[in-house]
Amino acid sequence: MYQAAQSQLGGQDATRPLRLEGQVAIVTGAGRGIGRAIALALGAEGASVACISRTETEIQAIANEINELNSQRLGEAQENPRAVAIVYDVTDIIGIPPLVASIESQLGGPITILINNAGIAFVNALETLASMIDLPVPQ
Repeated sequence: MYQAAQSQLGGQDATRPLRLEGQVAIVTGAGRGIGRAIALALGAEGASVACISRTETEIQAIANEINELNSQRLGEAQENPRAVAIVYDVTDIIGIPPLVASIESQLGGPITILINNAGIAFVNALETLASMIDLPVPQ
């Protein structure tokens, strides 16, 4: 995945306009797998990316890759990062509004892309949902 993103950035003419320049993206579950690939692809097309996961080392590595690839494409070090790593458990719904405000401040604009990729499993979700809306659940 890294090589694909690297070839997208490094192999392209630096003067080519990037399709997502000026966009700010959040990618949850960005530490590995599909989330990682999406974060790298967004960064390769010029988006600023907030990489969110519960595992700091994984997302820090992704943010570093995106920042390094953009620095190589631009041929200079960047003052402001194009990607940030944020350790967060997206099941903590109460903290999401301040998280979004922090991301917008760090990446310099409103969120325009949301990739909600974090895998969350709720045990007995049907029963919980049914009780919330007063729906009988067959036994």
